[in-house]
Amino acid sequence: MDLDYHWSFDFIEPLLVTSHTAKYILVMVEYFSKSIEFVFLSQISLELANKAFFYEILVHFGVLVKILINPR
Repeated sequence: MDLDYHWSFDFIEPLLVTSHTAKYILVMVEYFSKSIEFVFLSQISLELANKAFFYEILVHFGVLVKILINPR
């Protein structure tokens, strides 16, 4: 995947609590191919979002040029 492709990140919340106590979904979308990664989380925290980003995106796709976020 080219390094110029952009990813966006957002949370879907709140969900019904699952058997693993996941209450939130971190959604990561790659703009060019529309590839989507989902990570189920028990809480919204910077630490958990960083771990999800590292293990689901950086490990599989490499370093990104740009990340778009929706500040609240």
